[in-house]
Amino acid sequence: PRPSPPEPSTQPQLPEPPERTGARVVPVPGPSQPPGVVTGGTGRVQGFVQPGNPAGGVAIQDGGTTTIIQPGGRVTTVPTPR
Repeated sequence: PRPSPPEPSTQPQLPEPPERTGARVVPVPGPSQPPGVVTGGTGRVQGFVQPGNPAGGVAIQDGGTTTIIQPGGRVTTVPTPR
């Protein structure tokens, strides 16, 4: 007897990716801290850059606050503009 043909494979349904968000200016508290720009990324996690700083950081949005992790490990929490 002949073997049965293989069952057709089905691709799993993948969830839709999170919507990309646009760039926004974020004030950073502290002396001589210029405002930074949060851009790129998706959903809650985005990149963070400041003028004069060649290294970038990470911005994590959580409800009404954004936590910024700057190069060197400095962590700052700022209100999230709506």
